Amino acid sequence: MVKNNPYSAMPNSLQIGAMIQAYAPWVYFHPDEQYFPSSVLWFFQNGVELHQPGRIPRPVINDGDNLPNNGGADDAFLDLPSDQPNKERVKKGFLSNAVAYIHVKSALGGTCTDLAIWLYYPFNGGGKFQLGPFTIDLGMIGEHVSDWEHITLRVDNFHGNLRGVYLSQHAKGQWLTPRKFELMGGTRLVVYASLHGHAHYSTPTSHTHLARNIDPKDIQMLDDTAKSNNVMDIASTYNVIYVDYKPFGIEPWVSYTGRWGPKITYAFTNEVMKIANKLEDKVKQLFIKVLQKIPAELRGEGPQGPKMKESWSGDERVK
Repeated sequence: MVKNNPYSAMPNSLQIGAMIQAYAPWVYFHPDEQYFPSSVLWFFQNGVELHQPGRIPRPVINDGDNLPNNGGADDAFLDLPSDQPNKERVKKGFLSNAVAYIHVKSALGGTCTDLAIWLYYPFNGGGKFQLGPFTIDLGMIGEHVSDWEHITLRVDNFHGNLRGVYLSQHAKGQWLTPRKFELMGGTRLVVYASLHGHAHYSTPTSHTHLARNIDPKDIQMLDDTAKSNNVMDIASTYNVIYVDYKPFGIEPWVSYTGRWGPKITYAFTNEVMKIANKLEDKVKQLFIKVLQKIPAELRGEGPQGPKMKESWSGDERVK
């Protein structure tokens, strides 16, 4: 008999399915949202190209059969189709085709199960800053190809109740108790994805959060959320892509080590000045100072996939 087996109480496939049906969220998108999620395969099948140094850009094969899985983040990247009409179409995603990708893992010494629900977006739109009373639209600053966001449900293995919910919010996020959420069907959560940036929140309103590496602390990033007719029912459109504690075949794209988008090149300083020149003098200099310190995701850097994130093998990053 194996003692202290951390996986002895972990759910089987039927139990995992029951957990998903009981607690999987409904994700609502802002009425003005332009960039929706899609399935990964839809992204691959619509002219997306794999770029590697010294090689001609080429299509992605099947479900990622030709994607590198043993390199570094900057050894390869995916990009939108090269022809403009197709590029603009793919950027918008395809909500009716979107799939929630679920990673099942042990938590708290095997007493709980974490269901990490990953959503893929072909494109991330520009952001907003809040500088005291001033709301500033950043235009193309913050745009990048591909966006991976997730929601983690932590379920008690012995009682079956939902103990906590993690909402990703840009590079970090927060844990909330289930009572912080609106419920549909008695136990299923309502989650709101922010306009363009797709950060997750439990309420439909404007949310501010501190931008990393930026002082003074009254300078915040702004995320708008609201309910619309565009909603994703996670319980009816999901795919379990990995279970940590049992043999499980993994789709090739999950192990892809490169970036899901290029580093968008544009004259960053010029873009900053375009926005700054529209501001009052007392705000202009502060804005310029702040924008020089913004994190990589706001400078147009494509992300890595779920398996390359710290949370894949560890716990979630909180604010």
